Amino acid sequence: MSRSREKFFTNDMSGLYSPEDAFISPDYKNLHERDSNESDVFYDHDTSTYYQNLKEPQQIKIQKAPEVSYEENENLILNQKLLALYNFFNEHPLISLNNFHLAEKLFAQYFDEPTKFINRILKLNECLPKAFAQHHRFGHLKIESCYKGNFIKIKIQRSKLPDTEQSISIFLEKQNPSSMLVFSKWNWKNKKYQVIRSTDISNRRYKVLKSSIEFDAKVWQAYNPSGIHRKHFIKTLDCIERNYKNLGSLINSINRKSLLNLFDKTLISNASIKTDNQDNYILNFRTNSSQKVDIRVTKFATSLTAEH
Repeated sequence: MSRSREKFFTNDMSGLYSPEDAFISPDYKNLHERDSNESDVFYDHDTSTYYQNLKEPQQIKIQKAPEVSYEENENLILNQKLLALYNFFNEHPLISLNNFHLAEKLFAQYFDEPTKFINRILKLNECLPKAFAQHHRFGHLKIESCYKGNFIKIKIQRSKLPDTEQSISIFLEKQNPSSMLVFSKWNWKNKKYQVIRSTDISNRRYKVLKSSIEFDAKVWQAYNPSGIHRKHFIKTLDCIERNYKNLGSLINSINRKSLLNLFDKTLISNASIKTDNQDNYILNFRTNSSQKVDIRVTKFATSLTAEH
């Protein structure tokens, strides 16, 4: 048997591979050619240095964070609250029923300290308009705020919504925001007015007595004999909120004839009532002066929109 065949049958492969072949890297380069600065211990032939470094503890110096002054901390908090209001008006042109609850929350957070009301108002008037240029999709933001003892009043306009104005009243209870009311007017071809206010849950009675419905019907008849006027929006919403689950009975009581109004027009006509599974109610109707009215009751707010 030849010498090569003998190696084959004894599985002696030493003559086929050189020692360097056992250290070929995945990229097919000889590991001896690696960078001498390589930090991998496996390829460090001088292991004494490595073990010495393990025995010597490494000290890491952590720099102490600089102390933040009271004024700097206050400015940081104020800037965060202003940023939240900026984000709101960057996404929404004005306050509507859909975003009312969010706006109420942001303004309550902004005016959360009575001793800082004046400073917050000045910052709001000065800083927020600067963040909105004319080329913004809703245009420039004009905002005017004032503090009148038991409430904060804010007036808002957007340059790309001409003839539209919105007034916000934030009511204060023990010098803290408790509820909000938003009044909007559109001076278009047909003037339209809208009021949105925080929902008073205590007024929502699920089981309303017949006498209570009749009382609210008389209130409606007294204040809305020829349509719904702006100065009576709140009284009208009071009647709706107290009877929002009995709107059909309320409308029938309002329209009930007597000897005094036997020949008068029906106060509410073409009424449409819609609801969903989340206690949201929509009431559309026309008044005896052909005025279109839309009233909505939601979990957090009620709104009344009327054309004039």
